[in-house]
Order: sequence, then C-alpha cells, then structure tokens
Amino acid sequence: MASSINASTSGPGGVITTADNSGILQLQSGGTTIATANSTGLTMNTGAILNSSGRPMVNQTGSVLQVVTNSYATNITTTNGTWITTGLSASITPSSTSSKILVLVAQATNSYSSNGYQLGLQLWRNSSSIFTLTAANGDGTNGPNNIVMITPLNYLDSPATTSSVTYTTYFSATATASGPNGNYVGVQASATPSYILLLEIAG
Repeated sequence: MASSINASTSGPGGVITTADNSGILQLQSGGTTIATANSTGLTMNTGAILNSSGRPMVNQTGSVLQVVTNSYATNITTTNGTWITTGLSASITPSSTSSKILVLVAQATNSYSSNGYQLGLQLWRNSSSIFTLTAANGDGTNGPNNIVMITPLNYLDSPATTSSVTYTTYFSATATASGPNGNYVGVQASATPSYILLLEIAG
C-alpha cells in the first residue's frame, strides 16, 4: 500500500488524497501513478520530470550528461616504433558507473617516408591502451611521400567508474619496408590543431 495524492480527471475533480503508514507516497494523475517517493528516493513510474522547455531533467538512457573538449597544436615527430604521446588529452568524471564515454578525436597526422613508413595511432585511458589504428597515416609504399591529413578516431568506452578518467592519444612509426633513412611520422604539423571531444552517455 501507499499514501497517494491524485489529481482527479473525472467526477467533481480536484485533489484526492489517501493515507496509510507504509512510508510510501505516490503522485498520481487520473489514478495513474506518475512517481513514487520512499526512503530511498524518488522514482519516476511513467514520463519524466520536465524543465520549462518541456525537456526531461531526469537523465534517460542514451542521453548526453556532460561534454568535455580540448585541443593541442604542438608539432611532435618520431622515427621509431615506441608509442609516445601526441600531447592531446582530456579528462572527464563520470556521474555513474553505468555511464559510457564516447571519445571523438580529430588527430592531425603526417608522415614523410621514402621506405614505406606509416603512422600508428592509439587511444589510452589513463595508463593503458584501449584502441589501436595500425596505419592511421601513410600508404606503406616506397615514396617519397609527405602525407598530411586529419585522422578520425572514435571509440565508445565503458570505464565503469565515478573517478576522473583521462583519455590521451599516442602515436608511433610503423615501418612496412626497410628501416629509418631520414624518414619520420608526426602529429600537429605546422601547428595544425588536433581535437578531442568526450561525451558522457547515460547507461
């Protein structure tokens, strides 16, 4: 059972109240329970709490809860296969362990190669790699080639935490032919900015 406040839609109309000792209160419209309040909080049974624009204020699954953006424009190059940071990163603190983080990256990359060098790109969460593009730039041919482009990297992550999470992109050189010979790969050439966008999605 439960106590209730009902906005009647039939008969003489008005507000109809019932009471008991359950410690549960139901908010009703026309006899249909819209919300239930008890010692643990308020639960929406149907519909949603709306703001003055008619949009839900209570987060629904799939809705965007927060957005974080950042950019970086310093040129960095490398000639070996060790993963190093691009300098591009952003941090977000999920509001729930069930939230997902949609990571959208527009990474400025370039490769100069006469022996098939390619640029590999990784996405890291805190101190661990979670996604790899093995050939994000460079065509793997014996050039010389100087390829400058914006490389997209999109990833839907489930960090399962309410602690701050930092997403960073890393890159390395991947040789598909002979070893280094004045060749390199890089990011943010000529101060071309890279961008990262983090969206917390309600789970």
